[in-house]
Amino acid sequence: MALFFVLYLGVTYGLIMMAQQSLNLAAHDGARKALQWQGGANHMQLRANEALATVQAHADWIRDVSGAPLDVVVCGKDGRLSSAGDLTCSGETPASDELVVLVRYRYGAHPLAPKLAFIADALLPATLTARVPVRLSDLGAS
Repeated sequence: MALFFVLYLGVTYGLIMMAQQSLNLAAHDGARKALQWQGGANHMQLRANEALATVQAHADWIRDVSGAPLDVVVCGKDGRLSSAGDLTCSGETPASDELVVLVRYRYGAHPLAPKLAFIADALLPATLTARVPVRLSDLGAS
């Protein structure tokens, strides 16, 4: 029984770490995609839409395995620019030339490995999140 418990926790925490790193990578790739040039007056909205699509494409394995969608929001100075799910902008308000990519996966509600009855919810995270800000210019740099 002890060997099973150790193996189960190893697999479970391995999946949690893999999912967290996938969220981090997806958010970073989304932020990098937002750096690509977009012309016009609505360039921030276009950048946010591209960032959202990139995040969803890079972290789709989590959705496929868990059956649960990811919550993604791309925030600008005036709040939400593009989103999927019910995640809201939080933290510091971005500068006028900054976007923030936020990704959340509700691991507690949709675990990648089945939860066992004797495993307390306190041992597993309720959510996995990633937050990546990206500055589109160096106007604020000193």
